[in-house]
Amino acid sequence: MTSYSGPGRPGGPGDPSGPVPAGARIGRFRIVEQLGQGGMGVVYRAMEENLGREVALKVIAPLFAHDPEFRERFTREARAQASLESAHVVAVYAHGEEDGSLYIASQLIPGGDLGHLIRSQGVPSLVEALEIIEQVTSGLADAHDAGLVHRDIKPGNVLVRRRPGSVRAYLADFGIARRMNADATRFSSSTAGTPSYMAPELHGGARASAVSDLYALGCVLWVALTGRPPYLGESEYQLIAAHVREPVPQLAGTSPMVNATNRILRTAMAKDPADRYQRAAEMSADLQAALRLPVTPGAAQAEDKGATVLRPVARPAPTPVPTPAPAPATTMP
Repeated sequence: MTSYSGPGRPGGPGDPSGPVPAGARIGRFRIVEQLGQGGMGVVYRAMEENLGREVALKVIAPLFAHDPEFRERFTREARAQASLESAHVVAVYAHGEEDGSLYIASQLIPGGDLGHLIRSQGVPSLVEALEIIEQVTSGLADAHDAGLVHRDIKPGNVLVRRRPGSVRAYLADFGIARRMNADATRFSSSTAGTPSYMAPELHGGARASAVSDLYALGCVLWVALTGRPPYLGESEYQLIAAHVREPVPQLAGTSPMVNATNRILRTAMAKDPADRYQRAAEMSADLQAALRLPVTPGAAQAEDKGATVLRPVARPAPTPVPTPAPAPATTMP
């Protein structure tokens, strides 16, 4: 098979100046279409022809692929991700190099990411939002147990597959992940995540950790509940200041499920890392407990706007544990 050479760098399938066209091949992968492009490279829907399966093929940008330090880290982390077995983390099938460009082939999840779901179909019900985040938290627990910190959890990295009567969520794109306790590199220090979802300590220069991942996941929970990030600002400075100083946003409503959800938000997004969940399994357990609580239709919404439509859930309801009254919500412009 002949690999594609883009019009920019000779022999460069990952050259951003020349996307790989449909029908071209990168090793054993035949390109079907481009799915997206980011700072780390371009993602394609591709057919792994020797196995007859569709994959998401990410071709790493030459800026990174040509650097020996990045290449070593990429190979090490790709191997770690390929060995990770989790029902809620996108599976890595293969990684390698073709014509000087690095690639990683992973499980293709039809349906798109959480952000796309909200834009196209609206905000999920409270029950479905909790189910999505609980599944992602379960996947994150598996990743942390394997020694990986994600470092860029955001709606675009939560893939969602909806089927009649069910929803399945996956944590994706460990492109800037790194091993816990690994030494920082110039790449990892300059790509600490997405500001709208970064924990306060990261804005001050602290290293990413399991608890900063959980803060980001708390922010994504708020997006799933309301359709918008927890904090906004006219500038990056204002956004960072909001993460550092503003109270954790809360849903209005008094049902047991709403109260439990607000407690999860307060814990996951606590300003002090010591006050947060210390392990993803703890957050997952609280989300599972919240899903067993009774829900009152129409009782939950963000205090300013972005109402969450609730759906009754047929689950046994244990005696609810009293929850402190939620703090006032932060009003978003």
